[in-house]
Amino acid sequence: MHRSEHDDVTLIVRECGERTVEACIAQLAALFPGQPIHRISNRPFVATLRASLQQGLADGRTWTLCIDADVLVLPALRNFIAEAKRLPAHFAEAQALVADKLLPARRPAGNHLYRSTLIPKALASLPDSPGLRPESAMVDALVRAGHPYHQSAWLIGLHDFGQAPADVYDKAALHGHKHAYLGELLLPLWQGWSEEDEDYRIALQAFLAASHQPAPAEVARHRGGEETGIAPAMSTETMKRLLDQAPHRRPEAAALRRRIEGDVFNVMAGQRQQYELTLPFWRRWLERLRGGYPYFPRQPGSLDD
Repeated sequence: MHRSEHDDVTLIVRECGERTVEACIAQLAALFPGQPIHRISNRPFVATLRASLQQGLADGRTWTLCIDADVLVLPALRNFIAEAKRLPAHFAEAQALVADKLLPARRPAGNHLYRSTLIPKALASLPDSPGLRPESAMVDALVRAGHPYHQSAWLIGLHDFGQAPADVYDKAALHGHKHAYLGELLLPLWQGWSEEDEDYRIALQAFLAASHQPAPAEVARHRGGEETGIAPAMSTETMKRLLDQAPHRRPEAAALRRRIEGDVFNVMAGQRQQYELTLPFWRRWLERLRGGYPYFPRQPGSLDD
């Protein structure tokens, strides 16, 4: 049904023992029937990132899509890819939004679409000391080299739903280092929600513990030896229910959601304005007329809601 639409995309699932890896793969297979799906796992994360890019380069397809195994993808993923294909040829990467369980907002996480011809430059841009954000550091280096990225408003998945308790702990501890500035708004939400969902009790414990510990040198899953089990494949109805009941939709999460999504909106607006200023007047008029970048329309259900 969709086989010929995006058969120029290498599909990669970056896994690290997540319970949802099989569900993630099943959903990708349904969206892209007949296309091979590569499973890549390594430690630390920067090694998985490098191997994923190398796989995309070896495949020789125009685009390389990297989806983390803790993302349950939605059909809008195809729309996001179609949007990215309209980007100017010097854009190296695009990313969409996911509905996050632990950080209750729609934010960019767990998905990256790379232009395969620019992967050699991406590999050369990998930092020597990866730190906590090796992929962001690589993309930032590409931007400085003249290859910007595009932040899309499409919501293409659910992030960190259905994970094992040990992985919830590790992820929340990482948030405690990367997103400590959100603690004043985030921790009361987790405290209240912990009475109905064990994930938030675990997350609260991990976030608070992280404040008394040094930040790790790099991103790596430390609890790989524990049994995590496998999350079952999810039906369309289950996915719709999870999205309808996602925590960012709760009234009490409104302030935190505005904070996180406001930052995302500012990034998007800045990207578009910066690119527009590089265009001569006649080109701006032409791009606006045909709806090209940076004039892509906002999608229903995106940041403006």
